[in-house]
Amino acid sequence: TGASALLIAIPSADSQLVGELADLSSAASLQVKILPVVDDLISGRVTIGDIRDLDASDLMGRHQVETNIDEIARYLTGRRVLVTGAGGSIGSELCEQIYRFAPSELLMLDRDESALHQVQLSIHGRALLESSDTILADIRDAATVEQIFLDRRPDVVFHAAALKHLPLLEMYPQEGHKTNVIGSLNVLRAAEVSGVSVFVNVSTDKAANPTSVLGYTKRAAERLTAHFAAEAA
Repeated sequence: TGASALLIAIPSADSQLVGELADLSSAASLQVKILPVVDDLISGRVTIGDIRDLDASDLMGRHQVETNIDEIARYLTGRRVLVTGAGGSIGSELCEQIYRFAPSELLMLDRDESALHQVQLSIHGRALLESSDTILADIRDAATVEQIFLDRRPDVVFHAAALKHLPLLEMYPQEGHKTNVIGSLNVLRAAEVSGVSVFVNVSTDKAANPTSVLGYTKRAAERLTAHFAAEAA
């Protein structure tokens, strides 16, 4: 079509829909922008200039009220940060945000080479996939994940790798279990043996009162994370 951007103008869109649109846009090399509510445009409270970039809160279904930038910087600046699922809609947004805080190294792990290419391109403006910051691996492979963590020794881990499309997971629940539960367990164990100091599990509001394969598998990942945190305390 020759389009270069996708404008989302659906005020009621939940994180699931936004994530699906972001994934489709990424595959088509389109930028994603969020349009203000039409009523606000008509009333003049905002203008077309208030179109904004997609951010993590849109993808996670949670809107931050207040952000302590100094506190975030303390955890990220000058530290080695690893993001799993770095090429996904949430993971790629996290990578872009984390990069702004000048980590000593930003390690982007994903099993999809095209997704890694896209996120590296969005951050650096080029993507030859020849540098050590991109890691092609599947979190289902416990031995490989552990070796990566032992070799690279990340200080901070953001675990965003997950299968998250509701209808597909209802059709293939075993795949959701392998990635969202077993894969998360592999990452947690690797973080434990390699001495990761900060571990952030990126979850979903579907895990709060689970009624789907996505919700139940992400809830299991939350409980596993809580267990490892309690063991480390």
